[in-house]
Amino acid sequence: MKIKITLIGLLLSIISYAQELPTTGVQTYPQNTKESKTDNNKIYNEVEQAPEFPGGINAFRKKFSENLDLSKIEAKGVVSSELSFTIEKDGTLTDLKAEGKNAQFNSSVIAAVKSIKMKWIPGKMDGGYVRSTFKMPLRMAFE
Repeated sequence: MKIKITLIGLLLSIISYAQELPTTGVQTYPQNTKESKTDNNKIYNEVEQAPEFPGGINAFRKKFSENLDLSKIEAKGVVSSELSFTIEKDGTLTDLKAEGKNAQFNSSVIAAVKSIKMKWIPGKMDGGYVRSTFKMPLRMAFE
Protein backbone atom coordinates (compact mmCIF):
# COMPACT_ATOMS: atom_id res chain seq x y z
CA MET A 1 0.00 0.00 0.00
CA LYS A 2 2.87 2.36 0.82
CA ILE A 3 4.32 1.72 -2.64
CA LYS A 4 1.01 2.68 -4.32
CA ILE A 5 0.74 5.90 -2.32
CA THR A 6 4.35 6.75 -3.06
CA LEU A 7 3.82 6.14 -6.80
CA ILE A 8 0.63 8.25 -6.84
CA GLY A 9 2.41 11.06 -4.98
CA LEU A 10 5.35 10.85 -7.38
CA LEU A 11 3.04 10.98 -10.42
CA LEU A 12 1.12 13.97 -9.02
CA SER A 13 4.33 15.85 -8.34
CA ILE A 14 5.59 15.16 -11.87
CA ILE A 15 2.28 16.32 -13.39
CA SER A 16 2.20 19.49 -11.33
CA TYR A 17 5.85 20.23 -12.08
CA ALA A 18 5.30 19.64 -15.83
CA GLN A 19 2.61 22.33 -15.89
CA GLU A 20 4.97 24.99 -14.62
CA LEU A 21 7.03 26.85 -17.22
CA PRO A 22 10.67 27.29 -16.40
CA THR A 23 11.65 30.94 -16.24
CA THR A 24 15.33 30.67 -17.12
CA GLY A 25 17.29 29.10 -19.94
CA VAL A 26 14.37 28.99 -22.38
CA GLN A 27 14.52 30.84 -25.66
CA THR A 28 11.49 31.42 -27.80
CA TYR A 29 11.72 32.35 -31.46
CA PRO A 30 9.14 34.53 -33.14
CA GLN A 31 7.44 32.87 -36.08
CA ASN A 32 6.74 34.74 -39.29
CA THR A 33 7.43 38.13 -37.76
CA LYS A 34 10.00 39.16 -40.35
CA GLU A 35 8.52 41.99 -42.31
CA SER A 36 9.00 41.54 -46.01
CA LYS A 37 10.58 44.43 -47.83
CA THR A 38 8.86 43.42 -51.05
CA ASP A 39 5.98 45.29 -52.62
CA ASN A 40 2.96 43.04 -53.22
CA ASN A 41 2.12 44.68 -56.55
CA LYS A 42 5.61 45.27 -57.90
CA ILE A 43 6.81 43.17 -60.81
CA TYR A 44 10.49 42.33 -60.32
CA ASN A 45 12.91 42.03 -63.22
CA GLU A 46 15.57 40.57 -60.96
CA VAL A 47 14.88 38.30 -58.00
CA GLU A 48 16.98 36.44 -55.44
CA GLN A 49 15.58 33.08 -56.52
CA ALA A 50 14.51 32.87 -60.16
CA PRO A 51 11.11 31.51 -61.14
CA GLU A 52 11.21 27.97 -62.40
CA PHE A 53 9.04 25.81 -64.60
CA PRO A 54 8.46 22.32 -63.11
CA GLY A 55 11.20 20.19 -64.65
CA GLY A 56 13.32 23.20 -65.60
CA ILE A 57 13.61 25.49 -68.60
CA ASN A 58 14.16 22.59 -70.99
CA ALA A 59 10.82 21.09 -69.94
CA PHE A 60 9.18 24.45 -70.70
CA ARG A 61 10.88 24.62 -74.09
CA LYS A 62 9.73 21.09 -74.89
CA LYS A 63 6.10 21.84 -73.93
CA PHE A 64 6.27 25.10 -75.87
CA SER A 65 7.60 23.43 -79.03
CA GLU A 66 4.98 20.66 -78.78
CA ASN A 67 2.21 23.28 -78.65
CA LEU A 68 3.57 25.70 -81.25
CA ASP A 69 1.38 25.56 -84.37
CA LEU A 70 3.48 26.57 -87.37
CA SER A 71 0.80 25.87 -89.97
CA LYS A 72 -0.68 29.38 -89.67
CA ILE A 73 2.62 31.18 -90.24
CA GLU A 74 3.58 32.49 -93.66
CA ALA A 75 7.24 33.37 -93.61
CA LYS A 76 10.55 32.82 -95.36
CA GLY A 77 13.95 33.04 -93.80
CA VAL A 78 14.62 33.62 -90.13
CA VAL A 79 11.75 34.93 -88.01
CA SER A 80 12.42 36.18 -84.50
CA SER A 81 10.36 37.34 -81.57
CA GLU A 82 10.86 38.03 -77.89
CA LEU A 83 8.41 36.27 -75.61
CA SER A 84 7.76 37.93 -72.26
CA PHE A 85 5.28 37.36 -69.46
CA THR A 86 4.70 37.94 -65.78
CA ILE A 87 4.81 35.01 -63.38
CA GLU A 88 2.36 35.75 -60.58
CA LYS A 89 2.85 34.70 -56.94
CA ASP A 90 0.56 31.69 -57.50
CA GLY A 91 2.55 30.50 -60.54
CA THR A 92 0.06 31.61 -63.20
CA LEU A 93 1.12 33.63 -66.23
CA THR A 94 -0.20 37.07 -67.13
CA ASP A 95 0.74 39.87 -69.52
CA LEU A 96 1.85 37.52 -72.30
CA LYS A 97 3.58 39.39 -75.14
CA ALA A 98 5.50 38.35 -78.20
CA GLU A 99 7.29 41.16 -79.98
CA GLY A 100 8.66 40.63 -83.44
CA LYS A 101 8.08 41.65 -87.05
CA ASN A 102 5.86 38.67 -87.99
CA ALA A 103 2.41 39.02 -86.38
CA GLN A 104 1.43 35.43 -87.24
CA PHE A 105 4.50 34.06 -85.50
CA ASN A 106 3.85 36.31 -82.47
CA SER A 107 0.24 35.06 -82.24
CA SER A 108 1.34 31.42 -82.50
CA VAL A 109 3.92 31.93 -79.77
CA ILE A 110 1.33 33.40 -77.39
CA ALA A 111 -1.16 30.62 -78.19
CA ALA A 112 1.51 27.98 -77.51
CA VAL A 113 2.32 29.44 -74.08
CA LYS A 114 -1.36 29.80 -73.16
CA SER A 115 -1.94 26.13 -73.98
CA ILE A 116 0.60 25.05 -71.33
CA LYS A 117 -1.49 24.45 -68.23
CA MET A 118 1.29 23.79 -65.72
CA LYS A 119 2.01 26.55 -63.21
CA TRP A 120 5.46 27.94 -62.60
CA ILE A 121 7.23 28.08 -59.27
CA PRO A 122 7.34 31.85 -58.70
CA GLY A 123 10.46 33.85 -57.99
CA LYS A 124 11.43 34.80 -54.43
CA MET A 125 12.63 37.95 -52.72
CA ASP A 126 13.29 38.24 -48.98
CA GLY A 127 11.98 34.70 -48.49
CA GLY A 128 8.57 35.38 -50.06
CA TYR A 129 7.07 34.74 -53.48
CA VAL A 130 6.88 37.78 -55.74
CA ARG A 131 5.62 38.70 -59.19
CA SER A 132 8.44 38.62 -61.73
CA THR A 133 9.07 38.89 -65.45
CA PHE A 134 10.39 36.21 -67.74
CA LYS A 135 11.82 36.85 -71.20
CA MET A 136 12.85 34.37 -73.85
CA PRO A 137 14.16 35.23 -77.32
CA LEU A 138 12.87 33.01 -80.13
CA ARG A 139 14.28 32.45 -83.61
CA MET A 140 13.00 30.10 -86.24
CA ALA A 141 14.07 29.47 -89.83
CA PHE A 142 11.36 28.96 -92.46
CA GLU A 143 11.88 27.72 -96.03
